[in-house]
Amino acid sequence: GFGDRVSIHRVMSTQLDPADVGGLFDVLVCEIVDDQLLGEGVLTTIADARRRLLTPDAAVIPCGAAIYALPIEMRIGERAGFALDELNTFATDMSLAPRAHAGCKLQRFPAEDYKVLAKPIKLFDFDFARTPIEQLAKGRTNSSLFIEVERSGLLTAFLIYFDLRCDTAAGNRFSNGPATRQLVAWDQSMRCLPLEVRLTAGQRVPLTAEHDFEAVRVGVP
Repeated sequence: GFGDRVSIHRVMSTQLDPADVGGLFDVLVCEIVDDQLLGEGVLTTIADARRRLLTPDAAVIPCGAAIYALPIEMRIGERAGFALDELNTFATDMSLAPRAHAGCKLQRFPAEDYKVLAKPIKLFDFDFARTPIEQLAKGRTNSSLFIEVERSGLLTAFLIYFDLRCDTAAGNRFSNGPATRQLVAWDQSMRCLPLEVRLTAGQRVPLTAEHDFEAVRVGVP
C-alpha cells in the first residue's frame, strides 16, 4: 500500500545520483556495521551520503557509535584430566594471521573459561551526523589510554565490541557487548596478543589504539 510513496533504487548509495530521485534527502537510515563496527564501510558510505545525497540538517540513523576493548584472560587449561596448555600457542599465533581476530559471544562461555581483568576501555567515539565530512573517514590514533587492572592474571586478548546510538535519546542505544543480556546477530571480536602479558591488580598499563576507515587495532606498547 505504499507504492505511491516509496521508490526502490537497485544501486549502491555511492552510485545514486540525486538528480535521478528528485533532489536531496531529509533522512538517512543504514545498517552497514559488522562485529567490529567499521568493516562494512560505514564511515566512507555515510560521508559520501552526507556530501552528495543529504540536506545539511538531515537526520542520520544511527547517529553515532563507540568502540570498546575489554582486557581478558582466555586460556585453555585442563579438560577431563588432560593438560591442554600447549594449545594456547595457537591463540598467540593467530595474532599474526591475515584476519587476526575471532568472532565470539563471551556470554556463551562458561565463567571458569575466562577472566575479565579490568573494566571496558572506550577506544573511539564516532559522531556520524555532526563530524565534519572531510574528517569522518580519517584515521586516528589514541595513545592516552590505560588499563586499570582490577584482577591479577594473564592478558591474552582484547574483546572488541561497539555501542550504537540510534539517536540522541539515551534509551535508543544498542550494544553487541558481553553485558548484553539478549544474544544478537553480531559477535564480539576477540583479538589475541602475540605474547601473554602478566598483569597485577592495581597496575596501570598504557594502551594504544588506532583506526582507519575500515578497521580498529589495539595493543600494549
